[in-house]
Amino acid sequence: MPGHHHIFDLNRYQLPWNPTFLYLYCGLPAPFLALVAVRWWRSPYRAPLIAATLLALAWMLGENTPLGRTVFLALPVRLRSPLYAEFAMAAFQMGLSALAAGGAQALLGRRPWLVVLLAALAAADLTLAGSNRIMNTFTVADDPAVTSEQFEGSRETLEQVRALVNQTLPPARLEAYRDSMRWANSAPMTGIPTASGNDPLAPARILAVRRLFGKGRPWMRYWELDDLDSPLPDLLNVRYLVSWAPSKQAVVQHPKWRRVADLPGHQVYENSGVLPRFFLVGRVRSARNAQQALSMLGSAGFNPRREAIVETNAPVNSEERATGTVRVLNYSPRKVILEAQASGPAFLVSSETYYPGWRAWIDGRRAELVLTNAAFRGLLLPAGRHIIRMDFQPTIFWFALGLSLAGWVLLAMALRRDGARGERVTPARFPQSEQPGTG
Repeated sequence: MPGHHHIFDLNRYQLPWNPTFLYLYCGLPAPFLALVAVRWWRSPYRAPLIAATLLALAWMLGENTPLGRTVFLALPVRLRSPLYAEFAMAAFQMGLSALAAGGAQALLGRRPWLVVLLAALAAADLTLAGSNRIMNTFTVADDPAVTSEQFEGSRETLEQVRALVNQTLPPARLEAYRDSMRWANSAPMTGIPTASGNDPLAPARILAVRRLFGKGRPWMRYWELDDLDSPLPDLLNVRYLVSWAPSKQAVVQHPKWRRVADLPGHQVYENSGVLPRFFLVGRVRSARNAQQALSMLGSAGFNPRREAIVETNAPVNSEERATGTVRVLNYSPRKVILEAQASGPAFLVSSETYYPGWRAWIDGRRAELVLTNAAFRGLLLPAGRHIIRMDFQPTIFWFALGLSLAGWVLLAMALRRDGARGERVTPARFPQSEQPGTG
């Protein structure tokens, strides 16, 4: 019910989460009609809708019920971490809406004036409950947040940072240091790449790499840069650092990071040791598993400019003294084309995520991508000049598409079957003792 956790009065609100996640009020007519559907709606869809709605309700309430707490704690950690109550809200409200529609059909039938009246009552109820609340009265002036045209109220900040990162192809990455998490959250919208992020579905290996040089809480997916001496930001193509700056005094004093811009409320520093997004090394070391690879990455002797850590059963033969260059010809989220020139057998290192679905070709011939530096893509190159192409072609897409098409076909068949019956919708006739709302 509205106001149970004082979500409309932040002075009394005590829970640690975003209060808008708790705003699940569906109105009074909807639950009433859903209960009518449970009892009197005659339809083959009633039972599966009831089951799906109750399942979504249990998921949504989560650990707030004894059953939910027991089931939740019994799940593997990998399943618990990305499960959020608000994900189930849409399924619950859809199920409740469908049941309410069934209840309205059973109760009202072909009485359009009653349907209009009930819809008006539901709209009035929802409007009165939700109007003049903090989530729809908060002004942009109070918190301008981030858009594609400004960052926390400053157009200058966003434009200058974009100009800095876009000096290279692909654009260099930005890292927040004692600054707003919004740099990571809004990266897809602002177009400013980052090696950071705040995604509940972030690959576990990426988070493990960030823990080697960042700070955060073990159960969180946001790890802010903390170790300015670490070579790992160099490996991740972090060329710029942005930090809060309440005054003109430098907030970062480190020989590796040079101050290059003063922006409203922020300072930007350039990494003198940054590595390109793609480059060649001659030395390759093998790791048995992720744990060993991470241990080698975090060791004091690791030098990303000269070596790569790989996890593969195939032999990787490269010349330790091999040198070369890599030029980016084309870069997009789903396709990368590179031109490489190597003096001898070398290894191509990237700071691009190793993820199922990526495929590689060298001079038009298929090549095997290698899990490199615990979380990224790498590739063994022979000596000479080569054109490398990497495409994202996930097979799971076609599997999911097939399931979706099968679902649509089944739905069409069910609707056609119901249409062939030619059933006429009539209001339900209740026994006097079973009239809804009577005692």
